[in-house]
Amino acid sequence: MSSTNIFHIVVDVKDKGRFRMEVEHYYSSKEVERFKIKGKNDRHILMEKRLRLKRQPWKVTKMDINNINYPEAAMAIRDMQDAIDTYLDQKGNATSGHIQTS
Repeated sequence: MSSTNIFHIVVDVKDKGRFRMEVEHYYSSKEVERFKIKGKNDRHILMEKRLRLKRQPWKVTKMDINNINYPEAAMAIRDMQDAIDTYLDQKGNATSGHIQTS
């Protein structure tokens, strides 16, 4: 993938509310899809989905967040992965070649 796709996801964090995050889909191959999820204050998470793995395909490669509540952070990351999976499913099923990314 030579160009990046930018889209937005919304994640509900328990007791904290809903957060809209910008996702940059910056790399794609037959083996892996790579994403940069941006939060506020220039914080970000780098994740990749390994496409050849059926079990635990997601890998967090870098986290630049301040959160000491690990169970809450783990749930938020899972929700981010689910939202990105939905994006990838829509992208794969698009017949017109255009997906709404915002």
